[in-house]
Amino acid sequence: MNKATAQFLLVFVCVAVLAVPASAASSQITAPLEFSGGQDGSLNDGGSITFTFSVTQSGTIQDVDLQLAMDHEYLEDLVVTLESPNGTSVEILTNFYDDEAILDDATFDDDVTTQIGSETSPFEGTYRVHDYDSATNTLDLFDDEDAQGTWNLTIEDECSGDTGTVYRPGNSEGYDGTKLIVTIPEPATVGMVVVGAGVLAMFARRRRSRRRV
Repeated sequence: MNKATAQFLLVFVCVAVLAVPASAASSQITAPLEFSGGQDGSLNDGGSITFTFSVTQSGTIQDVDLQLAMDHEYLEDLVVTLESPNGTSVEILTNFYDDEAILDDATFDDDVTTQIGSETSPFEGTYRVHDYDSATNTLDLFDDEDAQGTWNLTIEDECSGDTGTVYRPGNSEGYDGTKLIVTIPEPATVGMVVVGAGVLAMFARRRRSRRRV
């Protein structure tokens, strides 16, 4: 490799590295619902139960979505809350729908504008959280937190007499299952940095060898 070629490669690599932001690409983490016992989680009639999602990868949150597979004989009894490892809580459903209901892998994503209240059971689309508020109750509240840790999904049944079930992946009903979807940035690629350092080192060695001649 001649001097002109080495200098060109070095300049090209350095410019390319500087032009790539740390968050140029994103990585999506999918964490399935966890609980002890069988594949289907019975809700506590007239009580509260908490299920978990485990996110093992650290990274600054860019987006959070929740896919929910669940049924209940009277959905209006329920308050469904998602809590991050940092302690931030967002209500997904709040005393919504005065009838029996099925959430057939319904996805909650505050990047959409569809209100779940505009549809009827079975709910199988993509919706904003039920009691959406851009300042106080939105999945965007999780943004910029660290994703790593245990996330809690709490389902509180405020009235007795009606029962329901939440389903995780591999459930008995054939749903895709309840999942947490977290988007974080991928680390900036170091490949071009390594190449640039190699070119620089090679160019430096060639210059030193020429001086000795």
